[in-house]
Amino acid sequence: MTADTTTARTPTGHRRRNARGGAAATLPWRRAPILLFRQPVVFLAIVGAAAILAVAAASGPLFLSTIGTASLNAQAAQTCPESSLPGMATNVSGAQAASTERLGRQTMQRNALPNPYSVAVGETHVQKSLIHIYGRPGALDHVTKLTKSAGSGAWVPNVFAAKLGVRPGGTITTVGGKPIRVAGIYRDLAPDPYTLSHLPSYWCSWTNIIVSTVATDAQIAKTPQDRRQGPLFIVDQPTVARVAETGVRLSWHSPMSTTASPLGAFDDASGRAVTAAAQMPSPTSSDSHLSDNTQIAHTAQRGLTGSIVPIEIAGVIIAGLLVGGAGMFWANARRREIRLLVARGVGPVPLAGKAILETIVPAVVGAALGFVGTLLLVRAVGPATVLESGAPLRALGLVAGTLAIGLLLIGTLGGLSGRERTAGRQASWLLAVPWELVLIGAAIVIALARLDTSAVTVDHTVVRISPLVVLYPLLGATGALLLLGRLIGTLLPGVGRAARRVPNTAYLALRRISRSRAVVVGLIVGTALPCCLFMYGSTVSDTVSREVTQKYQTNLGAPHVLQIYGVHGALIPTKGHGTQVVLYEQDTLFGDQPGYVLGVDPKTFAEYAFVNDAQRRAVDKLTPATSNSSVPAIVVNNRAGNTTNLKISETSLRLEPVAQMPVFPGLRVGAFSMIVVNQKSLSHIDNGTERGNQLWTNDAGYAAARRLVEARGYSVLFELTSKIVVGTTGLLPVTWVFGYLRALAILIGIVALAGLVFGLAARTRSRRVSYVLSRRMGMARLTHVNSLLIELGLVIGLGWVAGSSLGLGSFGFIYRRLDVYPELPPPPSFAVPSTPLMATAVIAAVVVVLASIASHALAERTRPAEILRLE
Repeated sequence: MTADTTTARTPTGHRRRNARGGAAATLPWRRAPILLFRQPVVFLAIVGAAAILAVAAASGPLFLSTIGTASLNAQAAQTCPESSLPGMATNVSGAQAASTERLGRQTMQRNALPNPYSVAVGETHVQKSLIHIYGRPGALDHVTKLTKSAGSGAWVPNVFAAKLGVRPGGTITTVGGKPIRVAGIYRDLAPDPYTLSHLPSYWCSWTNIIVSTVATDAQIAKTPQDRRQGPLFIVDQPTVARVAETGVRLSWHSPMSTTASPLGAFDDASGRAVTAAAQMPSPTSSDSHLSDNTQIAHTAQRGLTGSIVPIEIAGVIIAGLLVGGAGMFWANARRREIRLLVARGVGPVPLAGKAILETIVPAVVGAALGFVGTLLLVRAVGPATVLESGAPLRALGLVAGTLAIGLLLIGTLGGLSGRERTAGRQASWLLAVPWELVLIGAAIVIALARLDTSAVTVDHTVVRISPLVVLYPLLGATGALLLLGRLIGTLLPGVGRAARRVPNTAYLALRRISRSRAVVVGLIVGTALPCCLFMYGSTVSDTVSREVTQKYQTNLGAPHVLQIYGVHGALIPTKGHGTQVVLYEQDTLFGDQPGYVLGVDPKTFAEYAFVNDAQRRAVDKLTPATSNSSVPAIVVNNRAGNTTNLKISETSLRLEPVAQMPVFPGLRVGAFSMIVVNQKSLSHIDNGTERGNQLWTNDAGYAAARRLVEARGYSVLFELTSKIVVGTTGLLPVTWVFGYLRALAILIGIVALAGLVFGLAARTRSRRVSYVLSRRMGMARLTHVNSLLIELGLVIGLGWVAGSSLGLGSFGFIYRRLDVYPELPPPPSFAVPSTPLMATAVIAAVVVVLASIASHALAERTRPAEILRLE
């Protein structure tokens, strides 16, 4: 026992109190804050429990503070750089351009915006060609120069320079008679109007004046002049002001990093840009793209708050259970002193105070480590590396509050640890009531109340998961696991009786199980809960991702879909690098129903398209139609009863359906029907009918397919791939929230491992005598290890089975409501995630082996003489 009083002996032999410290020095809790330094195992247990409690409390607000910034980052990565920057723009005359440009920069700086860069754009005409004049410092660093510089002047694209026959040092005269000196020639950013142009992000905001598109004369005439495509002359801003015919478009953009600045900084910057625009003398607009992007980011953040909060509360409650376990571990380690203090008349309140005083130092240390660790962890693996201002302080407040509750819990357990337990005392009827059914009932009520509504909504392009999808599986799974623990506790005495009929190794395991009700139930529930949450989070996240992928695979048809221009009538010889698909879009298909007619090549289609076995077999039946015969066809997503007569423009076809299917690769709109036929059956369709020509290919054949198209003199108008759509920012929050749920499951798994350590340590201490006696009676070390493997294998294995089953069952109950885009087929399907299932099984097996070896090693360190003397 640790002495907490200081005494001395008088010459007469009587004890007296040391005068130093007075009566306060006699109190057992006087030196309580430093006593646990002498018991490092207990000290570390309290540190670990408090750290995990702090992680659970701080992770929610810190994680949420990164959502908005992460959403803005994702939008910035997929849009033009200027779309995520505060800015403003105005139109002025050439004479006002220079003064207005200076005033705009000064106004933005005066409103505390970062030093902006300015862009001046104007239009003029050379002969009959519309010319765009672009002035921005440093623009020439982002083009390929084909000639040396000939001094000041304009840099002209090579295609237009060749057309006019000009060289560096020459002069180009506009229609208005203004000369433009040619300083050099650069490689045209968009040389071919029929070819995809992959502009660097630097030019992204001005794509509309750089990249030509295929359009009719009527369409071009309807396009405003400042948005028509034409050659781009790169000049200085004074030249733009000098030669522009219809004025100058000035814009200013303050550079801000979306990866280094939080969302709040962009909110403030957007507001300051509005203020700056209002202070300009000429009509000036602020850049609306940034405010739109921040609105989407806030929508994503709000949409996840309702899902994160219940997860965080669950994590705090579970971590609180670990704190309670650490408090019980403290009480077990200090039981001799507690008995002595109780014998001297110390009541529960002073004992509670002593427990708090002894554990407050390691608890504060653990909370600090957990808070700092959460900051580092969220920045390292969270959706973004930047936290909102004030988020760490809010998280610290939650850590302090939960730490105070945790210390009160430890104090309560410390006060209760001194109670005298009367043998044979009847247990309270409250303990017999299955309170777990309340959680299960609440989960059922919530689930049934939302049974007819979708769990997924789309708000401003952001996919939102209903918080109830997270809440009621957590409630139901927790209640079911606690009820399972109660049932197992009731059946454990029967396990002990059944142990008499099994071999010695299993007998030892089953007897220990039957006599360790609290430890066994705790290990089962502690193993099952993280497995349940991890399996549920992994299944939902993987299913949503797979569902969206399947939807867009069905929508697109193949990994790469190239829309080709220049094909008239003849088919493309794909030479094993893809399959050609002919597409007719019909306003009236089967009467008044809109739809598609897809012409495929059955010999190559299945090799490159996203098809299953049934679709592959149906495609094999699409033989070409002979004269006056019916056309074999696959009818997809039939919206009408008549499937025999089809009319494309002026050509009528009589169909012979060989298969009816709800979905098929290339079905663009879920509300439309589609007819799939052999493309040779469409060879006699009038060439004047608008027809889409596509080349479908896979990743391996993509490069060769592009070369094949270019070699034939065709052009790729646009390219589609499912990766582009699946990676959109609207779907990212779904993966973030369930990624957080999986992270919480890992946290709870750490809690379970820590609980396992506490349980093994406490059990080993209480069973040292039985182990010593068993060894003296001839029990072999291998027998003891094998019995531990059986014991922990049964307990942790049962927890893994129960948790994984509940996780999959929870998902099975709701997966039909997780249809992100119901208008696109196919609907979501149930699939067991094999990788998470195997990973948790392997981890459980490793834990069983390591815990068995560790428990045996602790028992082997027991000194028989000391144990038998003290016990």
